[in-house]
Amino acid sequence: MQQIKTSTSANQTQNWLLIIAITLIWGSSYILMKRGLEVFSPPQVAALRLLLTSLFVVPIFFRYLPTVPRAKLPYLALIAFVGNGMPPFLFTLAQQHIHNSSVVGILNSTTPLFTLLVGVLAFGVHFSWRRLLGILIGLCGAIFLIWQNSHHSDANNQYEYGILVIIATFFYSLSANIVKKHGQQIHPIAINVTAFSILAIPSAVVLFSTDFLLRVQTNPQSWRALGFLLILAVLGTAVANMLFYRLTQRTDAVFASITTYLMPLVAIAWGFADGESITWTYWLSMAIILLGVYLTQRQ
Repeated sequence: MQQIKTSTSANQTQNWLLIIAITLIWGSSYILMKRGLEVFSPPQVAALRLLLTSLFVVPIFFRYLPTVPRAKLPYLALIAFVGNGMPPFLFTLAQQHIHNSSVVGILNSTTPLFTLLVGVLAFGVHFSWRRLLGILIGLCGAIFLIWQNSHHSDANNQYEYGILVIIATFFYSLSANIVKKHGQQIHPIAINVTAFSILAIPSAVVLFSTDFLLRVQTNPQSWRALGFLLILAVLGTAVANMLFYRLTQRTDAVFASITTYLMPLVAIAWGFADGESITWTYWLSMAIILLGVYLTQRQ
């Protein structure tokens, strides 16, 4: 009995270590996108992120391809386009107009709500009023924090383009449920490398159909921006996705999506470092969000 308790405790510790790692990486992605958008257009930043990630994982694609059941390839293609392909374009377009990277991170915290709703409606996930209450409390904290940003002069743009982030979170939630339902027995690395190998050619076509090469040649800040996007691709996409797939397999899609509640903390910290002012209301919002996290994951 003691051995079972120790094993359960160790698993919970590993789950939370995964959440912390994913949170730190993904929470930093918004400031990296912001730096990329200083030189490149939203489609270029998104396509670069996907292409660089694809180049990073393609060398190990053929090693893991034999481990993927052929019947699962259509689901991995769906994960590729829904969970990896479309959200970067929505995020970069939204962030170009919102300008505040922390707001984008906060809006992303709607993912757990959509994950639960999609899971219940389409994937047979067990419904829990306590879980839903926790998610709604967390969302209230996020909404309160978003409201604080409504005092900026570009507030209308924030709400108008914020819907793009909401759509992206819906795609994330759909992908997370597909991973849990159809990717449970597939190695997380295999899921990741297959998904991004599928996206390699489409992202290259999008990128080189723009004036990307001209910007690289004429803008002296282009290589600096490319460096930030390389970090975003390798850590913020390739590595973080593998960790997230592993977390989803170990727990469930809703618990794994809790990372999006914690990401605003990192995004706000980067915003503060970038010159954004942080008031007491930010900390109050964080406390409400963390309360929602606790209720959502409590056994």
